Amino acid sequence: MATRYIAFASKTRTLNVDALSVQRATGLELQVTGATWAVFSSPEDSVNFPHGRGLIVGPLFDRTSSDRRVKSINNPTAQSIIDSTGSRLIRDFWGGYIALFEDESDRKIRILRDPSGALPCYWAETTDEWIICSDVETLTDSGFLTPEVNWEFLPRHFLAYDLRSEVTGLNGVRELLAGQLLTLNGHAYDVSAIWSPWDHVDLSLKMTDEAVIENIRETVISCVRAWGSSFRRILLGVSGGLDSSIIATALAGQTDLSCYTMATKDPDGDERKYARILTTALNLPLFERFYERDHVDLRKSTSAHLARPLLFAFAQSSQKARSEIMAAHDMDALFTGIGGDNVFCHMLSATSLVDRLRVEGPGHGAWQTLNDICELTGCTLWQALRKALGQLNNRDATYHWDRTTRFLSSDAAEASVQPLTHSWLAAPPGALPGKAVHISMLVRIQGTIDGLSRRLPPLVNPLLSQPIVEACLRIPTWKWCQDGRNRAPVRRAFAELLPKTLIQRRSKAGPSSFAFEVMESNRLILRDLLLDGMLASKGLLDMDALEHVLCGSQPIHADDYQRVAAIAEAEVWVRHWSGKASVLPPERILLQS
Repeated sequence: MATRYIAFASKTRTLNVDALSVQRATGLELQVTGATWAVFSSPEDSVNFPHGRGLIVGPLFDRTSSDRRVKSINNPTAQSIIDSTGSRLIRDFWGGYIALFEDESDRKIRILRDPSGALPCYWAETTDEWIICSDVETLTDSGFLTPEVNWEFLPRHFLAYDLRSEVTGLNGVRELLAGQLLTLNGHAYDVSAIWSPWDHVDLSLKMTDEAVIENIRETVISCVRAWGSSFRRILLGVSGGLDSSIIATALAGQTDLSCYTMATKDPDGDERKYARILTTALNLPLFERFYERDHVDLRKSTSAHLARPLLFAFAQSSQKARSEIMAAHDMDALFTGIGGDNVFCHMLSATSLVDRLRVEGPGHGAWQTLNDICELTGCTLWQALRKALGQLNNRDATYHWDRTTRFLSSDAAEASVQPLTHSWLAAPPGALPGKAVHISMLVRIQGTIDGLSRRLPPLVNPLLSQPIVEACLRIPTWKWCQDGRNRAPVRRAFAELLPKTLIQRRSKAGPSSFAFEVMESNRLILRDLLLDGMLASKGLLDMDALEHVLCGSQPIHADDYQRVAAIAEAEVWVRHWSGKASVLPPERILLQS
């Protein structure tokens, strides 16, 4: 089971929590308790500070020796973490953790979520207490939280579903974002960003291509193997693509590793050929499965356990396949290459040329990058140059998130009061636009990585590890498209460790044909869900546009089917949570003073 925790902090001088009731309801054990706070988690997931002053929940690794999980922290290290309000932890360690600690000097309780965002952190409040938790299932299933849909959240969600904010789709539930620090002081609270990707962008850093390649290879292998050491038997999703192949080669021979690949019955979505090349070269078992339409029910929410709608319904097929494989072979973790494109700056734009012109000026280097962009994207020299020159004199590198209004009513589009922003998107003076795009990709992946229930074996995305992200942020954007190849430094770093066919591969398939098939074959269900559903009753949808798409004789357009799928998932998610009462009946677990 994935890491879970629940913590309580009093707004007054005394915390009245019935520990036995919490343990019975959650299956978690009391790890740390004080006069005003308490933390429940599993012992194997917890690293306690000496003298009960704090706790780190989730996998933790030391930067100086990251081949094994940290099992204990000595008193000087714990004290320095507390004194630095968590900065020392982020500087010297990494992992997928939440840190909770109390500063005796000011009696404030602090909660820090690691920069990778690997372990979720939600928080809510009652009249007298704060509650911090890994997942809303732990709150709701045990009666600690009875939420209702936050209808004001949904317009913002539809405008930019993958731009995560602290506001969730459930009233009374907020999320602490990756790299943020939550400080609780009685009835008051404060949220601040303690880690920023911009702190790791260094324009003055001069590294040879060989040094970049060596650093990337060593950092990736070290982090992936550290994660691998935490589990007995791992299942890795592979496609023969670069990112999952890198993880496979780092883990092969280091742990009990098996691979699986999903294929559509349409040849365009069948990557088994490449997956076989990979697993044959590394001598790894490979499970092959097909996406099956019968495994998908659009009336069932894939994100009912989450605080916001997230996944598409057609993910049910791959979830079923891998769950069966893991259960049959007693596997305790699922690894993926998710986030590789984002971390390794798979960017199809001219902004890397803008970056190089800003740093080096016109010359041979800029000309080479111009040619690299054209080879990578297929555009002409003039098209790439015109695009770059159009951005060259704009000194504000702030990335502006695109709004998606398709199938959203005009009232709903205008009603969103939440800005489309994130602290990582705020570019500092002198920032380069290409690096702003790179960082926006890191923001985007944070919006999509927590889809599985915490009741299942853990999902691990090792390429999002903090040391890998920081190492990649230091690399200039123009190096990522060298020789007209995306993710060029990583390809070169692993060129001698992976089959040449995979390193040089340019095509990439996917389950699009299956997703389209699911949507087309379920038009009647979609009409029932959306044309007479709860979202429609709230005036959130453009009914004319939806009716034209769902009731017409033409196939759903390629630009629309994923958007319709996302709206359908939101509809069934809303139906799941509707009918719930109010927020947080504290009498279920909190003793009266």
